[in-house]
Amino acid sequence: MVVGADDDLQHQLDAHGAGWVFELEPGIYRLTQPLHLKDRQQLIGRGHVVLSGARTLTFARDGAVWVSTNQMQEGAVVERTSEVCTPAAPRCNRPEDLFVDDQVLTHVATRSDVGPGRWFFDYPANQIVIGDNPDGHVVETSVTPFAIIGNADHVTLRNLIIEKFATPSHEAAVNGRMTYLTVDNLEARFNHFAGIRTIDGSVAQHTRVHHNGALGFIGSGPDIRIEQNEIDHNNTVGYNPFWAAGGTKWVYTTRLVVRNNDAHDNRGPGLWTDINNEDVLVEDNRVFDNDLSGIFHEVGYRAIIRRNTVHGNGRTKPFPGWVVGAGILVSSSSDVEVYDNVVTDNWQGIAGLEDDRGMGAKGPWLLARLYVHDNIVRQSAAPERGSGRTGIAQVHEGVSSFRAGLNRFEHNSYTLTGGTGSFMWMGRDVSDAEWRHFHHDVTGAIVRH
Repeated sequence: MVVGADDDLQHQLDAHGAGWVFELEPGIYRLTQPLHLKDRQQLIGRGHVVLSGARTLTFARDGAVWVSTNQMQEGAVVERTSEVCTPAAPRCNRPEDLFVDDQVLTHVATRSDVGPGRWFFDYPANQIVIGDNPDGHVVETSVTPFAIIGNADHVTLRNLIIEKFATPSHEAAVNGRMTYLTVDNLEARFNHFAGIRTIDGSVAQHTRVHHNGALGFIGSGPDIRIEQNEIDHNNTVGYNPFWAAGGTKWVYTTRLVVRNNDAHDNRGPGLWTDINNEDVLVEDNRVFDNDLSGIFHEVGYRAIIRRNTVHGNGRTKPFPGWVVGAGILVSSSSDVEVYDNVVTDNWQGIAGLEDDRGMGAKGPWLLARLYVHDNIVRQSAAPERGSGRTGIAQVHEGVSSFRAGLNRFEHNSYTLTGGTGSFMWMGRDVSDAEWRHFHHDVTGAIVRH
């Protein structure tokens, strides 16, 4: 069935049963309510099709600022602002955003903070206040919280742009409990928190998730496959990347496959699995130029990380002398194998982090049986102080991270610049000889120039 931008799309979805295919004509579909699909329904774009959660605004000048009135939208807010938001973005936890010609402005805390590139939502007065002259520009604010929600199974979304939804923290523009969702050739951009939620049996392929407020992909559940996507420039509104921001963040998955994706330029980790993920496979990805660690497996269980090309991560140079910002970082997770990766010029190399994180779904979260082997680690420039480390760091003494054979590095190849400071073990930096004394990379290669 063919649907146009002036049609009532939800009415058409409701009027037709499971399994119908809806082909959307080119245009901007401004949704005032989230769409609910039925089982096996498909939304297929024919050309340039945009599902938008924003409305355009008009302004009147008021002294040095411009004001738009009758703005009564106000979405759900996660409190704990100091934990959730960076100091430069005190209202990141408010789901409403403002865009001038598709550029997101910073939402400030008071009207007096308004200036060029900064705006303020006076919720009690129902006013949006900006510091840039809107004449000759398209100014939009995100209003609708979600593009698509519900509990339908085997839904397919293809050839669509999904943008500017006022997604609350922890939520995504494509949201809900849609099992066996297929996302193909989508573009999810400019949504306040995340672009796409993937749950049980979902497949996302040939899709770009970019310039979302916190994350590109989120999700949980079994048998999710993320393949041949571009995940870039996420965390645009200033979420704390140590809380939940970057390229991806999956929790409570089993048999998650993340394969052959490009994850780059995210303000946080590139590919992040956090909390009770088990039997994860991260392979053949290109992960580069992210603010924190490139590939990050945290408080989970079995995982394989292999054949990835990882470079230029940790670009904010976090915590010198520590392991955050590694090309590949495994934190308080057991039975992880890391091999055949090429790890070049990251803030740190390949690292493990042991912390007292408590108990998870499959037992204690411990850095145990980490096996790092047959990787290439390169440092082409002289390392800055506190950077370039491969090895294990420990937050609390008394755990067993350093027991012989428990966590091991074997047959890796290192090409390094500088004389010392490239390995971390037993709570300190160790020399090349000491590294091998601890039975690491005895058959590997360490070349310095």
